[in-house]
Amino acid sequence: MGRYCRVDAAPAAIYRVAVTAPSFAFDAHNLRPPSPRDLNKVNMRFDKYFRLRALGGLSLEIVDGETTTPAALRPRHLAILALLACSRRAVRREALAAMFWGEETDAKARHSLSNSLSALRAFLGQSAITARRDVIELSPDLPLAVDALEFAAACDARDDARATLLYEGPFLHDLDVGEAPDFEAWVARERGRLERLFLGLCEQHVPSLLRAGEWDACAVLAERWLHAAPRSTLAFTSLLRARSGPDSPAAIRAALADYNRLDEWLRREYGVEPDSVIGNLAADLRRRLVVVERSLAEPLGPPAAPAGVEAPASVAATSVSSLVDNVTPASAPPTESTRPRRRWPSVARHLTLAGAAVAVLAAFLVRSSRASHAAPPSGRTIVAITGIANLRGDTALAWLEDGLPQLISDELAAGGTLEPVAPMRVRDVLVRRGSARGSALSQSDAIDIARRVGATWSVRGGLSGGSGAYILNLEVRDVSTGGEVESFTVMADNPVKLGQLAAARLLDMATTARGSAGDPPRFTATTASPEAYRHFVLGLRFTVERRFPEDERELDAAIALDSSFVDALLARRDLANMRGERAAAHLDSLIQRHADQMSEWDRLRGETYRALYDAEIERSEALSARLVERYPRDPRAYDARADVLVAHGKWLAADSLYQRELSLDSLAIEAGDGPCAPCTAYLGLVGVRLSRGDLAGAERAARRWVALQPSVPGSWEMLSMSLEFEGKFDEAIEAARRMVSLTSEPTLITNFARTYIIARRFHEADSLISVLKARTDQGHTYSLDLAMTMSRERGDFRRAAALPDATVHAIGLDLVQADNLARLGRIAEARKWFEGSGHLDAPRATEAFNAPQARAFAWAHALEGDALWRAGDTVTVHALADSVRMVGARSYYGRDWVLYHHLNGLLALSRHDTATAERELTAARYGVAGWTATIAWLARIRIVQGDGNAAVALLRDAYKSPLDAMGRYVTRTELDELMVQAFERAGKSDSAQVYAARVREAKH
Repeated sequence: MGRYCRVDAAPAAIYRVAVTAPSFAFDAHNLRPPSPRDLNKVNMRFDKYFRLRALGGLSLEIVDGETTTPAALRPRHLAILALLACSRRAVRREALAAMFWGEETDAKARHSLSNSLSALRAFLGQSAITARRDVIELSPDLPLAVDALEFAAACDARDDARATLLYEGPFLHDLDVGEAPDFEAWVARERGRLERLFLGLCEQHVPSLLRAGEWDACAVLAERWLHAAPRSTLAFTSLLRARSGPDSPAAIRAALADYNRLDEWLRREYGVEPDSVIGNLAADLRRRLVVVERSLAEPLGPPAAPAGVEAPASVAATSVSSLVDNVTPASAPPTESTRPRRRWPSVARHLTLAGAAVAVLAAFLVRSSRASHAAPPSGRTIVAITGIANLRGDTALAWLEDGLPQLISDELAAGGTLEPVAPMRVRDVLVRRGSARGSALSQSDAIDIARRVGATWSVRGGLSGGSGAYILNLEVRDVSTGGEVESFTVMADNPVKLGQLAAARLLDMATTARGSAGDPPRFTATTASPEAYRHFVLGLRFTVERRFPEDERELDAAIALDSSFVDALLARRDLANMRGERAAAHLDSLIQRHADQMSEWDRLRGETYRALYDAEIERSEALSARLVERYPRDPRAYDARADVLVAHGKWLAADSLYQRELSLDSLAIEAGDGPCAPCTAYLGLVGVRLSRGDLAGAERAARRWVALQPSVPGSWEMLSMSLEFEGKFDEAIEAARRMVSLTSEPTLITNFARTYIIARRFHEADSLISVLKARTDQGHTYSLDLAMTMSRERGDFRRAAALPDATVHAIGLDLVQADNLARLGRIAEARKWFEGSGHLDAPRATEAFNAPQARAFAWAHALEGDALWRAGDTVTVHALADSVRMVGARSYYGRDWVLYHHLNGLLALSRHDTATAERELTAARYGVAGWTATIAWLARIRIVQGDGNAAVALLRDAYKSPLDAMGRYVTRTELDELMVQAFERAGKSDSAQVYAARVREAKH
């Protein structure tokens, strides 16, 4: 058994270790791939073997099945074994004798060496050590596991998690073998080499743990890092960031306690005073503690700015400074277009998943009443409006089938006595039952629906009238008994008054049932204009039905009729934020003018998103946590919290939150718990798993969604994307076909075409482009985008750049056009496009960048720097790297905080400093697949180094990205070309030929 393998696991696990740590040549520095003979040996199972622990001390153990016994060997004998096990080659006999017995005569030294080798053979077996005339080495069949070798191999294989477990301390720590200066010199060299590996591991793995939100693991590793490198500012700050990561008062206090403890330790043991960056971070934590405690403790005021919640300017400045000076800041949110676009940017929640996020945008936007889903006080009545039937089938009243339940629910929530169930939650149940819109429900069906959504009362009714006389009949029943509580009829001259009168009657019933008169309910009419309310309801419906931009037009019409209509303003502002429109700031100001009409839910949720888009990292997380705490039964609270977490790169925590949303109660999945709870939760779950690279988990979640809602196009879209990233192209295309069979929406047909492109089925993609081009709606615009994508895939950048400038700008392809021009050598033209995008709405020279401006600046200038570096202009790239570092730290998107590492990596390549280049490019990675250009450069480095297998693994990650956002700037064909080189380096010519055929097909 080779010494470079563990054998204390099942054979399958052993094989995996061998592949990720392939070293059977007694050379920890020049690892080679395992041969078939090696792999056969790995699959052998030993009942008994030896484990040499050399990291953190020195000991030998005998492992026999489940029993581990320490070996009783002298320190010098163990030292010889460690030297033989860890040496890069066989050791000369004379050198070994001189190393341990240099002060003795040659004869006595040889005799002492022979005695030591005999003692080792007696313990390990007579064939364990091969001693030829001049050299000594361990037998390759000796079943010996050596932690130092495993650690080095794990580092080389990029198995960070395993490597951190293996490194338990300095090599041969505190070993004393007497006078042996040559041995001590060898130990010092090995100790330094392994420690450098560990420090490099920490520099890469600690930031990745921070980004994943794995706070405990990160804190433990960061403290080990600090003990190994007491003067490392990054280790200290990473520890504090990890400890304070949950952003609760307890977590921040724990971080401050660690600061005090480690500050004292450094001063006492090393006479070192922590760097000013560390002191600034500690001061920031103290201020943050005040902010978080206040934001959790104080009631939220009007959205203008609750006293004591906004961090002062000095706090923001300190935070930016600390982020700039550290490799990995806390994290921030996503979107992928750098300028306002009318096509679908990747929604903040889902990183690069642009098309998928649109599939259920309504789930985020629909204000399915201002109903509080906080856990209600004991005895509070929960009302479900199970249906309003259009009794005469009058098409002029059809919009009120949705509008009246929502209006009544709004009024009930404002009245405060009753708690309404979100109308969209009720609609989910109706849809799954197959009930037709507007059809009358039977009494038993209405009670069953109300029971499934947790209501106390079931309310159903019928609507008739019109032309100045609207009549609504309502029946109220007790869900627990099925008995009638009351039936009544209300009539009004417009629908808004009709809904208000119905709500007033329900509130009066609740007051009577409680046995107290109380004050008359105070109504906060969302609008006095029936026509404005009609446009509002239609706008929400069109969003649900994916009728874009008709939803925007309807909401704009509602606001034009009543500029104080807060619900319409909030819904429209959400659309503007999600779609990257400039109107968001204006809408915010209108909302603030009418803050007195907002519910507590609206204010708290609004504050959360305002803090998110203003890049107030700590505050947005504290507010979103408060939202879930205050409304633990409302899935919209979980969605808002998940938006914040994903925006900050905390995908693992968001994954857990989406699962909590799906298990709010036993009926959450079947009955829905909010505006299409399965839509938002499953969409989010698939999105974060794709971002993390958990493709199998993403596919499982998508399949569950499809099984639950096979008629929802978004479920098939996410399944198609999951399969596409796994390379299961035929299945992905079939899922995409199911998606487009359910809708004629051009965005989904566009995504189907992208699936064909990723599968290298270019002829089918061309056919879909022709279909879209012939349409008179938005499909024509999307066809131009796809046509440019196809030209780029075929390597025809001249044709890709041929679109008129006005068209390019109108469809939001400014940066792609800049890339086209740069590839054609038209650098001056390319820079105009880059600079135009990067300085869109830029501040005046005397002002600081706000978060959206910083986001646009960082992404555009990182792309510009990459293009200029390829053109050989390293001087400008230096300046751009500094600018991206400073301005990107002010962005609300976590990727922008690390973009400068990409440019630094390219500059290191110009200096032929490959180690620094690899480290910087690794730090620039955002998620498993982004930015594709970063991963492509890392793969090129591996190819040049001759490590084809590692290059292949990197490129497989690069394929896990949609043909949009960060995945647009390196074509699939270029990735295929790199795959050819990688497989050739790995000696796998058959695989290289497969990818070479793809390249030939694309270019011909």
